[in-house]
Amino acid sequence: MNAELIAASAGLVGVVLGGGVTLAAAHIQRKGSKDQADATLRAAVTPARLQYAGALEQQNRIAQRTAYVGFIAATHAFRQALRREVPGRANPDPFREVHRALRDAYIAVELEGPPSVLAAADAVVGAGFGVTQFVYTTLT
Repeated sequence: MNAELIAASAGLVGVVLGGGVTLAAAHIQRKGSKDQADATLRAAVTPARLQYAGALEQQNRIAQRTAYVGFIAATHAFRQALRREVPGRANPDPFREVHRALRDAYIAVELEGPPSVLAAADAVVGAGFGVTQFVYTTLT
């Protein structure tokens, strides 16, 4: 009986040790798989974030460009109306319309532009307001 008990004990120890080694190997493999999955995720997320940031930056540039182009066009229309209306002392209504368009374009610059561009646009609109006041008091 002692021989049987020793054989059974040895078998039991073998099963326990084998199970422990199997569990340890499974844990190591799981950790390696998790590290690999994390590295794959990081490799996919980084370019996606960069692409998203690039697309956002491009959209911001387009919006700024649109605002600036609108403001420049409104400024040119204002200057042309000034040249047309003031020397002849004609009706100030068309001049009022281009001044309103300039103000509206300024609002777009205010939303999209950095402070330096906004300061320049503010100076243009301020000068335009002064000229408009002069024209209104002179023509009416």
